[in-house]
Amino acid sequence: MGWLFKSEMTQKNQLVQELVKSSDSRRYRGSNNDDSRYYLTKCISYSLRGNILWSVMERTTFNSANDSEIETKRFICCDILSYSKEHRCWGYKDLQESMGPAYYSCPLSYLKKVPVADGEYAVAWREGVENYHARKKSIRKIEVGNKVRLVDGYPQEEVVITSLKPLAGRIGLKEYRITKRMIDNIIS
Repeated sequence: MGWLFKSEMTQKNQLVQELVKSSDSRRYRGSNNDDSRYYLTKCISYSLRGNILWSVMERTTFNSANDSEIETKRFICCDILSYSKEHRCWGYKDLQESMGPAYYSCPLSYLKKVPVADGEYAVAWREGVENYHARKKSIRKIEVGNKVRLVDGYPQEEVVITSLKPLAGRIGLKEYRITKRMIDNIIS
């Protein structure tokens, strides 16, 4: 999927409201749609985490002939939001749980609202979301004197916490400012 930019979306909140509003596919009849069915889609809940919009969407499929409900499915959406300086508007890239997005800040409660999606990535992605929240929760309990392991990519693997505000750690004889994002887990 590519990026979709909308020239009328000059503020992030406008785009968020557009992405979470309900839709009715009967408005788009006649192009390449199957006229025997129509879909009503509504947002059950949403959460904006920086420029990542998480939402639980519910799509109900109806029979056009008699308006009877065929099925209802829920799914988790991950919309990555971005501002285009060139076009002076907001846009998004849409992903679903079945695609295994590389973002894990999805609210844990959303996993309970939606059954696991089909596809090879969904189960691993849900485990990633649970690990992300467990790590975030454990990092809140950091105290001075704790030894912590840093995430991959930092030359030193372990740091002893020397200060909480600002967050700092000692590596050998030197003290460095660190961020919570740098911490993988608490060792002791």
